[in-house]
Amino acid sequence: MKAIVLPVEGDVTEVEVGDWRDLGKLVGGWIEIAPTPGAPFTMYVNEEGKINGLPFNARADRLANRYRTWEDPLVGPAVLVGPPTAAGDDTEFTLDDWQGVAV
Repeated sequence: MKAIVLPVEGDVTEVEVGDWRDLGKLVGGWIEIAPTPGAPFTMYVNEEGKINGLPFNARADRLANRYRTWEDPLVGPAVLVGPPTAAGDDTEFTLDDWQGVAV
């Protein structure tokens, strides 16, 4: 499945993700969904990113703030996948999809 990585710095990239282990490698630890109600994607971040002192991710934070009404700074790399299926499975999110939501 294709996914998008939003690094703290540098270019947004499209990657191939197999399962939650791949997501963990991309965010550098345990995964957590950053709530973005109504967004056309699901955003994964490092669950312990703040505890571990990961740097602020301005791009991911700006994107998440379009869909949430509270402040909770996002840190470390973020990974975007498509919205879940009715069964709760992640779906693909490509660079073309990113162009529709890019900040």
